[in-house]
Amino acid sequence: MNQRQATKPVPDSESPVTDRATEKAHHLVDEAGERVSHMERKARHSASEAQSRLEEGRDAAAESVARTRAGTEEFIREKPLAAAGIAFAVGFLASRLLSR
Repeated sequence: MNQRQATKPVPDSESPVTDRATEKAHHLVDEAGERVSHMERKARHSASEAQSRLEEGRDAAAESVARTRAGTEEFIREKPLAAAGIAFAVGFLASRLLSR
């Protein structure tokens, strides 16, 4: 049975080339981490803005529907015969178009 042994920290090398390469690798990893973190913050901010715009659009649409409905109801109350005539005409045209 092959068991994994815990890795031990490697002591500082006596080679300046290895030390510089290790330092450069750490720097690159840190820099990549900062870039990824920045990109994540930017993506989260963009998603938050998109959600806000979507909510504003939904609220505006709901308000527009409510105004249209109120206006339609008022028109029907004030002019019931005209409303019935319009409804009949729209229904007639729709049935003619859909029967083709």
